[in-house]
Amino acid sequence: MTLALLSFQVQNTLGIYSHIPFCASRCHYCNFDTGLYPQEILSHYPNRLKEAYKKELPQLLSSYHCASIYFGGGTPSLIPVDEVLPLLEVLYTMLQQSRVDISEVTIEINPADYNKNDLKRLKENGVTKVSFGIQSFNDNELKSAGRRHTTKDARNILEQAISVGFPVISADLIQSLPGQTAKSWRNSLTTLFSYDIHHCSLYDLTIEENTLFNTQRSSFSFPSEELLGELEAITDEVTNSSAFMRYEISNYARSPLFQSKHNTHYWNGGDYIGFGAGAVSTIKNRRWKIDPSPERFLKENITVEEELLSEKTLQKEKIFLQLRTSKGLEKKFYENYLKMFCSASEKASKKKKLALFLSDHYILDKRGRYALSLKGFRFYNTVVSELI
Repeated sequence: MTLALLSFQVQNTLGIYSHIPFCASRCHYCNFDTGLYPQEILSHYPNRLKEAYKKELPQLLSSYHCASIYFGGGTPSLIPVDEVLPLLEVLYTMLQQSRVDISEVTIEINPADYNKNDLKRLKENGVTKVSFGIQSFNDNELKSAGRRHTTKDARNILEQAISVGFPVISADLIQSLPGQTAKSWRNSLTTLFSYDIHHCSLYDLTIEENTLFNTQRSSFSFPSEELLGELEAITDEVTNSSAFMRYEISNYARSPLFQSKHNTHYWNGGDYIGFGAGAVSTIKNRRWKIDPSPERFLKENITVEEELLSEKTLQKEKIFLQLRTSKGLEKKFYENYLKMFCSASEKASKKKKLALFLSDHYILDKRGRYALSLKGFRFYNTVVSELI
């Protein structure tokens, strides 16, 4: 199978996502379609995924020249490598038969799950990127977040991935966890960048409904607004000094080659198909979601939500997704959006707000594109809601 480890065109690429909705424990910030399920369900899930691949993919692949593969969750690393590899083989075979190149193969891994031999086998079988959910290098912060791994686990898995020689090693950290200080955040960042990694995702904690952080908010000590500003300044300082470029609101890469191809395809409005309980797909203007119950998914691939997206909705999505990136949004595209979908008064109001954001340096004018500044990224939701 050819691995086209270069950039690719959105219209010729399909994102293939496999959702693994299983967790050994639930993190205190998580509101995803995931949960704790009996081993019997987990053990039958890979075979059901293979059936779904064989049923859904053949009719799609003739329209694409390239594909990215992503295993996310949940916790994909709860599935043993012996059961992940046959899933990859089915996908590789189908893509090869349709003459579709692969740009990237990614799997998310909890630091406590796989060992060096597991990582070696993944690499030998075509996985090009491993993404580790580290979140913090402070054991107290990990405990407060409900994570089941330790800083020792995190260090070990990074060392093992480096020794195996993975083409791309990525890791996640979360900013503004309960109990986090400027000192501990700086330590987590500098510790991460002391390893020879290629990519990282640095997320701001969002307190969602139906999470322990929300239902028991008074039990946790979250950073103040003043401290949040200090944490963001530290992030900017440490990533710059470590030569990591911010290419999306939460994502950094050591060079453009290491930017997430799968996620960039999504931010560019490309087609993607999701497999597994709770997975979402968008092909052209059709979007649908699979029933999130793994028990029901094992019996039947049921679509529980489906919609045809209007041209206005598609353009709005492109605006708020591309403004998440450092590359930003084409001015001509935004002008066309205002012309096609906004009344004269709405157009005038949005242009006035755009001018204010430009003058206050929330938005930068970049040679035919609008892109958010560091300040703009901090207030992303406010800025984008005013523009669309």
